[in-house]
Amino acid sequence: MKELNIEKGFVKFQTAANKGYQLTKSKCDEINSELLKAERSIKIASGDQNPFKVIQNNAINTRQNAKFQILKTILEEIQQDIEKRHEGSNNFSIAVYGRKMAGKSTLMETLTHGDGKTIGKGTDRTIKEIRTYYWNGFKITDISGVDFFSNTINDVLKEANVILFLMTSDAPQAEEAECFAKLKSLGKPILGIINVRKILNFKKRDVLLQDLKKILPNTKEIENLIANFKNFAPQYNQDWSNIKFMPVHLLAAYYSRMERINDEEIYNASNFVEIENLILGKVITHGEFLQVKKFIDTAAIPIYHMFSETFDYSARCFIESNIWKEQAKKILAWRKTFSDNAQIQFNKLTERMSENLKKEIPQFVDSNSGAENVNQIWNEKIIEFGLIERYQDLFKNLLIQCKVEFLTLINSLMQEFNNSLGDRIQNDIKTINAQLFGEYSDTVFPTLSDLMPNMEWAGISNSSNDAGTMFYQAFFEASATPRVSKEMLKDQLKRSSFSVLEDIKEITREILNKQIFDKIDEVAKTAENYSYVMVKIGEAQGEIAEMLLGEYEGLNSELLTEAAKCLGIKKLSGIKVTFRIPGERFGVVAENFSIDIEKISKVLNEKFSIMTPEKSWYNTMKKMLKCEFEFDEYSIGVKSDNKTYSVTPKGKVSAERLKLAQQISPYPIITL
Repeated sequence: MKELNIEKGFVKFQTAANKGYQLTKSKCDEINSELLKAERSIKIASGDQNPFKVIQNNAINTRQNAKFQILKTILEEIQQDIEKRHEGSNNFSIAVYGRKMAGKSTLMETLTHGDGKTIGKGTDRTIKEIRTYYWNGFKITDISGVDFFSNTINDVLKEANVILFLMTSDAPQAEEAECFAKLKSLGKPILGIINVRKILNFKKRDVLLQDLKKILPNTKEIENLIANFKNFAPQYNQDWSNIKFMPVHLLAAYYSRMERINDEEIYNASNFVEIENLILGKVITHGEFLQVKKFIDTAAIPIYHMFSETFDYSARCFIESNIWKEQAKKILAWRKTFSDNAQIQFNKLTERMSENLKKEIPQFVDSNSGAENVNQIWNEKIIEFGLIERYQDLFKNLLIQCKVEFLTLINSLMQEFNNSLGDRIQNDIKTINAQLFGEYSDTVFPTLSDLMPNMEWAGISNSSNDAGTMFYQAFFEASATPRVSKEMLKDQLKRSSFSVLEDIKEITREILNKQIFDKIDEVAKTAENYSYVMVKIGEAQGEIAEMLLGEYEGLNSELLTEAAKCLGIKKLSGIKVTFRIPGERFGVVAENFSIDIEKISKVLNEKFSIMTPEKSWYNTMKKMLKCEFEFDEYSIGVKSDNKTYSVTPKGKVSAERLKLAQQISPYPIITL
């Protein structure tokens, strides 16, 4: 690296780091305060009386507490990271990343004027091993391997102001691209280096110099290599077109340093001086900004993921709410069909039993009217007739049919939750399925003796003092009397038997309602209540996401202000909204806003765009999504006029546009 005293610059870097630290720490304190407020509000709301308090307490408290704990944990990690960055802010940090044997040690030794002890030792390193060098105010960390993101390596990357990504002139590997995408998402400036691995003759200087001059200019071979590597970008919904890759022959650069042969011509031909200038250019021109950015992004990037995931969770709650609502409708529609069918079967059985009784009674009277124990004979006949058993069989068949059809409905619901919108809800469904309808043996029908009236009136006594004697004499003396007495017996048997039949019908109907239809209604009500619960959860999560989004936008506004200072712009005005995908895109919705887009993009290391505000939020959203969208509303309570909302695009929207649009919309965008 060119000899340059940049100690004075590091004093400014330290001041910038302190500024970034204070700014970011303040934002995290605000988020923590807002989370505590939201948590208290949720607890108060979940304790209110409502038609489905038990469900609400179980669902809202369980889910919201889990979500709050996740957010709190992430926030604690952010605060810890900020403190770590502040402790190590005396150094300007550079991380070197690349696969094993790519030449990282040679790069480090050349960059720091080392003695070369680590060169060629890559095969002896474990994949978790890192090496740290301090030189001229820089902290340079060599990370081994590209396929391992340990906590230690992640910590190094968070600390870095700049990342050097090293790969060789061999064909780019998919694993390298995957690693590069992860690094890009960190929002750090990345400088690409290609170690050209051409075998050179170091014993013949002239031949060595001539070969270097042939292989190191941006030849078609190197250009194709870079293009092939950047073709991986769409797989990760990223754009790598603005990343610059510099070719260098690292071994020649190391060989030519003053500590060895001190050959400036070979050193320049190795192209390493371009690497130095690239690094120094970043440090000198953007060093203060990068120090502030390191702290801002320590909070902004995880907050970006926090509000994105929280909005997504809110959207999935609304989706789940709709599933429950539709399921309630399906259950009630099925209940009506099932009830109508059960009533038809019930009526047919009753009609059949009535007809059989009407036929049986005259025959019985003709055969048994003179019998003294006619009451006992008729009771036995009724038992033989199987009156109660017929209704028991009907109930049993309906219960079996109900359980089979209800299982089909539950399986249908489970299918709609096949992406596991919530493990607890699936457990609830399984519980409903297993416990809702009891077995037939759990249902107790009355015995016939419980229903049959006292029929001693039909018993004819031989005692002259018995009331039966007068009854007998009144109806059996004349030749017509037996006919009259038979008619009376028929009438009494009909009234008694049809009374029993009516009692059995009513009892069976009560059992059907209690054991089947009331429980179906209970399930429908539960599904409907869960629908409201999920809307409440979705609204609460949406409010938290909106709060996080506001803090994220505040951090990005500060970041843009600091970037503008690098261009000599002291104050920005006209900005209504900022939006950003870390490492990818930075944009503003603004009017009368003028800035050199190419220059600010280089400072931010993200593509910058300006969007003119539309007359309405609806039109701004439509412009961002590039399609129409539905604005859906959800009732928050069973007896409430309060509503919450979601946005559902009508057309296909790219992942990038969805991420940006969500930063303009205070409502979750539903895409599932």
